[in-house]
Amino acid sequence: WSGCHAHSPTHFTMSSSQHSHNEGSRGDDAHLPVSPASLRWRLLRHYILSSPGSLLEDELMEVSRRPYGHFDLIPFKSCCSPTLVKISSDLHEKDIQMNDILIEYTLPAESSVKLVLLQRSRNGVYLRNLNTSCGYRIDNTGVVGLWPAEEVLTYFCVSHPTLFRNKTVVELGSGYGLAGLAIASCTDAKEVLITDGNPQVVEYVEKNIDLNRGAFGETIISTSLLHWCNQRVLSLQNTFDIVIAADCTFFAASHSDLAHTVKYLLRRSNESQALFFSPQRGGSLDSFISIARSMSLTVEVTEKYDEFIWGLHQQLSNGKEKIWSNYSPDHCYPILLLMMHADLQGLT
Repeated sequence: WSGCHAHSPTHFTMSSSQHSHNEGSRGDDAHLPVSPASLRWRLLRHYILSSPGSLLEDELMEVSRRPYGHFDLIPFKSCCSPTLVKISSDLHEKDIQMNDILIEYTLPAESSVKLVLLQRSRNGVYLRNLNTSCGYRIDNTGVVGLWPAEEVLTYFCVSHPTLFRNKTVVELGSGYGLAGLAIASCTDAKEVLITDGNPQVVEYVEKNIDLNRGAFGETIISTSLLHWCNQRVLSLQNTFDIVIAADCTFFAASHSDLAHTVKYLLRRSNESQALFFSPQRGGSLDSFISIARSMSLTVEVTEKYDEFIWGLHQQLSNGKEKIWSNYSPDHCYPILLLMMHADLQGLT
């Protein structure tokens, strides 16, 4: 667990005697089934005490909701060193946090566009992240990595470039911003605004825009801190042709604010629409759909939106594909939601 300052880490370690005592505490009960709650506590312990790069036990990977697999829709590779940021004159070594890495994504566009994203390493739990989450009353999922829904959203947007031609687009809960960056680089969108409620995430997006500045052509691209349904949302009312988001319906407490935000941001036009990709996650997605419809938004739900992705999903669900150890349809397969202003439908 690193300390608050990115360049002055404090590592908390456990003595070998303590470690052995705790590991042996299961004793003769080791053969008994372990509850999911106990496994999650052990998962937290792993990230706090384990050394960087240490592997999770199989049972901990199964209980974790962190994606330990992907649909392989966006080829990617790790760059050899974060010092490669020197390819941008706007990004300097002082902008690099400890445990940052560079990932190169190859987008499945006609011209095979490559984007380089600065991201946080997947290893460890960092106190500064928890402090930010508490201080801004937000979750910390944006710095975890590329979630399956973001991968699918990116693939879908790049595969349907005409949807965004001459359109103004905003991404909510962007994480590192791959989908928004992909739209700006692979479509003829007029403008793309990439937003998140976590200031640490927005800093990463700013750097990623700088890293890929030459890829966007005439598309205007920017990033902004945006908390759903605050004054900043009101200032952007009736602004965007398309709102996109990936896996933003997880927390039920935010459903009302999220639906309000979509309604405020969408331009008052019968052609404006919001594209969300979200897994079911129990009843969370259905709850959001109900709230969105109660706010005069039409919601079209599509489970089978791409033949290739659907085929992968079927193989993973049936256990025929072993590359994703903790694949769960409920938590990993994104459903497509298409939302529009209900009172404008049928108008010309």
